[in-house]
Amino acid sequence: HVAETTSLTPRQTQLMLKLSQRVFGTAKPKVTLYAAFRSPYVYLGSERILALKEKYNAELDLRVVYPIPVRDPTRFKNMSPLFMKYLLCDVPREAERLGLPWSICNPDPVNMNPQTRDVYPDQPLITRITRLGVAATEAGKGMEFLTAMLKIIWNVPGWDQGDHIANAAKQAGLNLEDLEAAVSANAEKYEAIIAENQKTQLDWHWGVPCMVFDGEPFWGQDRIAALEYRIQKWIAKNQ
Repeated sequence: HVAETTSLTPRQTQLMLKLSQRVFGTAKPKVTLYAAFRSPYVYLGSERILALKEKYNAELDLRVVYPIPVRDPTRFKNMSPLFMKYLLCDVPREAERLGLPWSICNPDPVNMNPQTRDVYPDQPLITRITRLGVAATEAGKGMEFLTAMLKIIWNVPGWDQGDHIANAAKQAGLNLEDLEAAVSANAEKYEAIIAENQKTQLDWHWGVPCMVFDGEPFWGQDRIAALEYRIQKWIAKNQ
C-alpha cells in the first residue's frame, strides 16, 4: 500500500509502485494525452508528462491530433490578434522559467500565411510528422518520439532537412525508415486514427495538451501539477 507518495523520492516512489503492481496486481494509473506536433505548449510540457509516466509507472495513452489551424482553419483565422501577441510573450517566458531552449519554429510545420492567417490545403510537413507520431505510438514509443520531435521543431532551424527527424526517431528508440514504411503501406489507416483521436478529444477539450485522468480533463502545460496531484490521490486510494 503506497499512501505517502509525496514523502518519497521519485526513484523510491517508482520502485514501490512497480513492486506493488507486480506483487499485488494493483492497477496502474492511466493518463490519456491529446497532443499536436506544432503546439509550443505541448513542447513546454512534454518532458514533465513523460517524467510523470516514469515516476508513477503510469500507462500513457498518447492520441496524436492535427493542430487547430489544420483542424479548423476558419476558427484560427478569426481569433483575436491578441492571441498571437500573448503567445509570443508567454511561450518564451515559460520556456525561460522552465529552463528550456526555445525559438520560433523554422519552418512552421503548418503551411500558412502568418500575416493573413490563411491555412493552405496542402500540408506536407504536419501530415508527415503527425502520421509518424501515430506509427511511433503503435511501436510503443509515441511519447518519446513526440518529445524528441518537439525539441527540434522549436529549436533547430531547418528541422525538416537532413537527418534531424531520423535522429529524433533514434533518440526515441525508433528507426525512421521503419516508421515511414509503416505509414506508406497504409496512409488511410493513420488518417483514420488521427480523425478518431480528434473526435474523442472533443468529449473533453479542443486544445492541446489535453490530459485526461480518472474522468477529469486537464488542459494546458500549467495543469500538469494538478494532474500529478490527482494521480497521487488515486494511488493513495487504489494501491
